[in-house]
Amino acid sequence: MTIKRYTVKIEEEAQLQIEDLEIYICEHDSPKTASEYCDRIYDFCESLSTFPKRFTHREDIRKGFYEAGFERRATITYSVDDTTDIVSVFGVYYGGQDWEAHL
Repeated sequence: MTIKRYTVKIEEEAQLQIEDLEIYICEHDSPKTASEYCDRIYDFCESLSTFPKRFTHREDIRKGFYEAGFERRATITYSVDDTTDIVSVFGVYYGGQDWEAHL
């Protein structure tokens, strides 16, 4: 049995959110903590290349849209396109940010 693999694309807005989060954590904790946390976010996003549909499906928002909780402090939003086999990460929302209103 072969496992279907998707290409993961982290959209520019999500990249900027991760960068802002790293700055925020640096200011409130340490550069090491910030770097390690953001590295785990990137690793999580890359893990969506296999079985990306294992998280909460939000068809009510948009076709192929998903949300995933990350370490109980962040929400990662993304879409899955089965025609192109691409997972597009749209947002990384930290500390209870209202990501639904942002959309």
